[in-house]
Amino acid sequence: MKKFSYLLMLMMALTACNDQPKNEEIADNTKTEKPEPAIISEYGFILNDYEVVRDTIRNGDSFGVILGTHGVKPNKIFEIVNKVRDTLNPRRIVVGKPYVILKGRDSAQTPKAFIYENDLVNYTVVDLRDSISAYTAKKPVTITKK
Repeated sequence: MKKFSYLLMLMMALTACNDQPKNEEIADNTKTEKPEPAIISEYGFILNDYEVVRDTIRNGDSFGVILGTHGVKPNKIFEIVNKVRDTLNPRRIVVGKPYVILKGRDSAQTPKAFIYENDLVNYTVVDLRDSISAYTAKKPVTITKK
């Protein structure tokens, strides 16, 4: 009878050990989910959707050179210039002014928009997505009194 009791206790102990979660199961239960990245919206675009290139107009830069550096073909640059010249005169871009290029997140990283900051508030967007267009807009301004 003693042997039977020991055997029964041994079987219960083995069964209890098998009920314990394995290390992998424990690790799965303690995984923490990464929070979603904050949505960054600027210039009327959700920047999270694009590869964002921020730069400044340098001496010797031109609208065509900048776009060409980012993979836009010369014939496409000519087409863009002709369509947007009333809104953004490429000859009037000024050294020292910031600009932003939004590129697709695909392997080609095709430019989707060129944003030229005219001053601290006003900017011009050259939308290169489906049909080429350009428009001016203003950044939101908050005035605080002390």
